[in-house]
Amino acid sequence: MADWQQYEREITEQLREAYPSARIMHNAKIVGKFSKVERQIDILIEEQASDFAEIARNFVESQRPSTLVDYATATPLATGFLEAALAKEASKNGISR
Repeated sequence: MADWQQYEREITEQLREAYPSARIMHNAKIVGKFSKVERQIDILIEEQASDFAEIARNFVESQRPSTLVDYATATPLATGFLEAALAKEASKNGISR
């Protein structure tokens, strides 16, 4: 097994231990809601929140960088994910930018 495969499996196991009520799948395949194209997800986390009808889905794209990642590199990536999540939530509530 390659190092990156072992790394993904270790992350999956840690998430399963941390969130035993969630359904956590390694190397999951899902079909895009709009594109209808099958996508590969390193780690898919699904959980039914008690106060929501929909199942909450979280995706983990695991990367093991060969060098340290600095703040300047990580911040735009995290900000992009946050902006995408906020835009999705706003569109569900009828709010536009």
